[in-house]
Amino acid sequence: SESKGGPVWNGGAPRPNGVYIYGSYRRQDLTFFLGCSIFPPELADILHEQWNEISEAIQGYNRNAQAVIEQPYGFHLYGRRTFAQNKTFNAEAITDFFTNPHREQLEDEVFEYFRGFES
Repeated sequence: SESKGGPVWNGGAPRPNGVYIYGSYRRQDLTFFLGCSIFPPELADILHEQWNEISEAIQGYNRNAQAVIEQPYGFHLYGRRTFAQNKTFNAEAITDFFTNPHREQLEDEVFEYFRGFES
């Protein structure tokens, strides 16, 4: 899915060894890349650590907030580990994998990754 010009990664960021395949009927195009090629594991560690702190704060609030405890219909704060990819903080960010200037390199990295499984 996309948000303000870029993909939204629901349920977490790209996994380092994940192979992601993007297809577009409108463009009649297909591209692919490794998670670690677009989202370095070091950055993933930092953002996941931050998310864990936020999640703990949400859980603590829900356990202790009188408004939540007394809410007869069970409403409470719910945080979802979602990563948005857009140009909000970096105007030069690459958010379109089809027009990505590094597209060929990213696709070649997938082929190299699979070659590593050869006996």
